[in-house]
Amino acid sequence: MEKTFSTKLTKDGSAVETKCVIDWSNVSAEEMQKLAAATVIINQQAIYRTSGMIPATDTIVVRTQIDSPKGGGFKPTPENMAARIGKMDEAGYRASLVKIGVPEKVLEQMVKAKFHQA
Repeated sequence: MEKTFSTKLTKDGSAVETKCVIDWSNVSAEEMQKLAAATVIINQQAIYRTSGMIPATDTIVVRTQIDSPKGGGFKPTPENMAARIGKMDEAGYRASLVKIGVPEKVLEQMVKAKFHQA
């Protein structure tokens, strides 16, 4: 199987693209499931964080994760939408405020307070 992926040495570093061949020979289905379980769990933890609820027990249906769009666990709430908007750069922040109908005067005050603090 051929794959291409990007990797950064540091958070702010430049990404380097790697083209590779993944050799699955001599890997049993049980071994594959063990390896894949780590990814399934990481995906599900992201879904729990996004939903704001972590159950004591759960059944994870892998097919559901596979069929979900990227970030499939996202359920918009005022809190997580505010958190997402708050992480944006100035242009994204401004555009999001326009989309949700923040009046121009208030928008400019919010942008100034967030990005141009003295």
